[in-house]
Amino acid sequence: TVITCPDCAAELEVVSVNPPELALAPEVGEDWGE
Repeated sequence: TVITCPDCAAELEVVSVNPPELALAPEVGEDWGE
């Protein structure tokens, strides 16, 4: 499940529900200047 942070618009993926854990979802197509 991917959710979007209402404050920073980052996409977060729920990687675990017990315990709750979030990870930054991979951004497809972004190269960040690499």
